Amino acid sequence: MSNIPLEFGGMVNSMLRRINGFVQYGHHPSVTILTINENFDAESTRQRLVEQNKLEESVKIRNAWTDLRAMSDDDLRRFVDSCAENTNVTLRDDNSKYSESRERLTATAPGTNSDLRKRFYRDDGSLLGVQISTDTADASITLCSTTQTPLAEFKTIEDLYVCWIKNVIEKDKSLLIVDDKMMSEFLCEIVERDFKMVLFMHGSHLRRPYDGPYGESLAKRTNTMRNIERFDFIATQTRQQAAAMAAKGIAPEKLRHLPSELSFSPNLASAHARRDELSGVIIARLSKLKRVNHAISAIAEANELGAKTRLTVFGKGPELESLRNYSRKLEVEESIKFAGHVADLPSRLEKSSFSLLTSMSEGLGLAVIESMAVGCVPITYDINYGPRDIIDNGVDGFVVPFGDTNALAASIVNFLSLTADEKLKMRVAAIEKAASYLPRASYARWLTAIGEVATAKDPLPLQGKPTVKVDDIDISEESNSVCLNIQFADGEYTDARRLQMLLASRKTNTFLQSVGIKGSDDKSFNFPIPYDYFSQSKGQTFNVFVRFDDETWNSKRRLVLPESFEMTDSKDLLWYRTKYGNFSVKIASAN
Repeated sequence: MSNIPLEFGGMVNSMLRRINGFVQYGHHPSVTILTINENFDAESTRQRLVEQNKLEESVKIRNAWTDLRAMSDDDLRRFVDSCAENTNVTLRDDNSKYSESRERLTATAPGTNSDLRKRFYRDDGSLLGVQISTDTADASITLCSTTQTPLAEFKTIEDLYVCWIKNVIEKDKSLLIVDDKMMSEFLCEIVERDFKMVLFMHGSHLRRPYDGPYGESLAKRTNTMRNIERFDFIATQTRQQAAAMAAKGIAPEKLRHLPSELSFSPNLASAHARRDELSGVIIARLSKLKRVNHAISAIAEANELGAKTRLTVFGKGPELESLRNYSRKLEVEESIKFAGHVADLPSRLEKSSFSLLTSMSEGLGLAVIESMAVGCVPITYDINYGPRDIIDNGVDGFVVPFGDTNALAASIVNFLSLTADEKLKMRVAAIEKAASYLPRASYARWLTAIGEVATAKDPLPLQGKPTVKVDDIDISEESNSVCLNIQFADGEYTDARRLQMLLASRKTNTFLQSVGIKGSDDKSFNFPIPYDYFSQSKGQTFNVFVRFDDETWNSKRRLVLPESFEMTDSKDLLWYRTKYGNFSVKIASAN
């Protein structure tokens, strides 16, 4: 499931290659891309992609608004009736409220409560729905018949999308792969479903992945990360990212290593292709995130060391003029060529000697694999995530310390100084490595992952108040962690199969989790909390909650401590009872 803009890059290309692989090697009876863009022509987009050989002919594309606009009044009534079990959907009965609702929906001026309206129309010009935003509530949306009769109100537009998805997916037999960050933010909260659902990680889940695995979540991933175990499994493109997610307490059994696919087949003959031995390339969007200026700096330094190398930059973006000026400032403008986007990238790579990757972060770094596939040796930063997973340093490429332009320049010089036979050996090794990223191998990995998983259970409903009382708590220190032994009041959670402790920062999007181990008395739980959890949260305070492993974030329950609890120190952690009786921990500030 993904949105498809007119011009697209890595994420959409990756999704299309995976879908084509499912068709070519899995022979699935039905493969469909689901989109929710409001102004999206699904059929013309499908035809364009097929004509460009980017999509198999049998693949369908469906769009929520295209489907809704095409429904007759009877079809639309059947659709809203099918949504009746969703507590965030209110059906409109045929009664006197119609006139009041119709007047509110079709008003042309804002109401007294400063509400804002966005209208959705059918192709014939009739009103399909109205989204109303107010200062005090989320934006609800009401669907209407062709006569402007309100049929159902959805609490949010995301509730409408969830109902549509459930309506179009074939029950029990379907797999929904979520590629889009925005969609994953609400799909992760689906409670009842009869299909498998997978999250595919195209980029980092962290705001600053280069600082380590324990920092705050990317803002656009906040809700997804809080509910990530609601997916049947999470597909990461690198083992590095899977390890980083597991470090924060995400269940390792939920993580699968499923990298993106190459769009073309490696050929050992490419190792012997005629190429400019002094030329390098970098493939990147020209944005600050990609740090192409580091590549330019490395070329300048390599040339100062006598390399006499050149760099071609493939890509477009807002930093183009800034990068041109930077190359002039370093007096290497004659050695740097900005080539924009090109259609024949593999042949361009085949003519180049080495490639560079200098990004702040990556999901995989597919450009590295594309480069290796034609014997263009990669020289990259040790980026989270990708290069260390892909490259055997010194065998089929080079990985240098993150952000170290001197080391990057030194590796360029080192590679160019190799003998012809040594370079050829690296090029052959690179091509052989790239072959493991072909679509057939990728589909085999997906088939294994899908067969291993069962659909997530529906979470148990939250009972009573959003707190749980603690009868007794013992805090003990170990060499690398602190252990919290908790006995809940009134025997709560004693029947729990798997219980999670959540530690949520009051200041940032950082949260950490620990799986409880049931004590020998069958009444208490032990929660091991590694000290490393808080290594990137100095000076912050975390609130402490528990939930079942298959509950949503909103079902978490705050721990309430007995009045007898005394403030406890464990290294740089101060565990305490708030004035309201809740459990929290304060992390010491950095010295």
